[in-house]
Amino acid sequence: MRAARLALAVALLVAAGAQGQPRSAVPPQLEDWRDWALDGHEHVWCPFLYASAATRRGDFVCAWPGRLQVAVDADRGTFQQTWRIFAAAQWVALPGGERVWPRQVTARTIATRADPRLEVVLRDGAPTVRLPPGTHRLSGTFAWRERPVALAVPEASGVVALTVDGRSLARPRVEDGRLWLGEAEAAAAAADTIDVRVFRLIADDVPTRLQTVFAVDVSGSVREEAFGPALPPGFLPLAVESELPALLEPEGDLRVQVRPGQWRVRINARAGGVQDQVALPTERRNLPDIETWSYRANPRLRDTTAAAPVTADARLVDAPWVDLPTFRVRPGEQLAIVERRRGQADAKDAPKLTRKLWQDFDGDGFAFADEIGGVLRVSSRLQMAAPYALLAAEEAGDSLLVTAQDAGAGVEVTGPQLHVYAHGRVESAGAMPVAGWQTHFDAMTATLNLPPGAKLLAAFGVDDAPTSLAGRWRLLDFFVLLIVTVAAARLFGRTVAAIAFVALLLSYHEPGAPVWTWLNLLAATA
Repeated sequence: MRAARLALAVALLVAAGAQGQPRSAVPPQLEDWRDWALDGHEHVWCPFLYASAATRRGDFVCAWPGRLQVAVDADRGTFQQTWRIFAAAQWVALPGGERVWPRQVTARTIATRADPRLEVVLRDGAPTVRLPPGTHRLSGTFAWRERPVALAVPEASGVVALTVDGRSLARPRVEDGRLWLGEAEAAAAAADTIDVRVFRLIADDVPTRLQTVFAVDVSGSVREEAFGPALPPGFLPLAVESELPALLEPEGDLRVQVRPGQWRVRINARAGGVQDQVALPTERRNLPDIETWSYRANPRLRDTTAAAPVTADARLVDAPWVDLPTFRVRPGEQLAIVERRRGQADAKDAPKLTRKLWQDFDGDGFAFADEIGGVLRVSSRLQMAAPYALLAAEEAGDSLLVTAQDAGAGVEVTGPQLHVYAHGRVESAGAMPVAGWQTHFDAMTATLNLPPGAKLLAAFGVDDAPTSLAGRWRLLDFFVLLIVTVAAARLFGRTVAAIAFVALLLSYHEPGAPVWTWLNLLAATA
């Protein structure tokens, strides 16, 4: 029994650490077993990588580097770097290598301000030291007879500052884990400036979801910047996606190692429940005075609308979500989510119709074949009215029974998802309804097939008829027609000009019609 209780205590402690719970979440009865149960698993208290399972040791980052400052001259060099160790002692890589070995390496701990010498050992081909939990400032020296061309630096160091012969280089060159001891390119040094734009998407859900995008425009030197608070009150971060090394501090600040260029950092978060308002804090650092917020409603959950003091056009403010309501929010303001009704809003039918028409040889009527797809949520019947006559219909290969009802024929459908084929006739030689069905369609497309010798002059009441005779004429076509008519009138008289006008009007868009030949003939005659 005692062994079973001990095993249960170990399992609870390891599970609590693996889930990233705070240390106070461990029950008091298991507090004395903490160190023993987590022996060899201290990494579970460290931050873990985005999109990782957080189950393996490699998924956690227990050492976060600061700026690496390197200064070199003809016969020696120095380096300084701050490291933050989150849990347990960690091996930290130093600049240099077997040929350029770091000397007199010391670590000044922020808490104790001690400055002890450290033993440097070779691990994985790089000089390393072992540091306990806390914040440490490492420093060391190099010595050489001839200054090397490049110096190996740890891959984890994202921000590097280089000073050569007392002159600070604005653009150090770091390639393949090596710091080249020279200027990356000859260019004028730019001032250290940073411009940040913040876009947030609030999605109505259970719980409320928040997506934050930091658009960062950096110029100047490579450095580390902090932005905070990164999230509004009441939201918990779920994932950080960044093009630059980024760390979300427990206090809510976002720390990013920036370099010149335009970058984006994305944070996905959730609230503790369904929010009716989201406020923007007044105390901010390195963040703009106004942010752009978008709101996405969830009709399946409830019918809501968002309200804020200032609305905006998403396209004018370059918001990532151009089809959503957009607002401009200042510190201290809030976006209110107004609930109109709970549950799914009133459903609407949203089918689409694709029709083919064949005109009779005598021109007295048409045969049609309809393909109906989409969603039919409200009604369960497709009804057709005069002058259309529905003769047959089928769905998923099965014939449907056509029944008469309310001076028309129709069919009953089984489910909301439609895939119906219908055939029939319309006895009309002139104007007729566009669809003929007593159902509202979101979109309709029709293809008209005419018998030999017939031509469609125009189609009135439709959005577009590009193959009709009237629909084919463009501004250039009218210009050519007028030029030929006027030239024929000047050369041959009004009678010939009228004949040319009618002939060219009827034959202009026929395949192989002599359009430009008319102009050549008139020019040669003149």
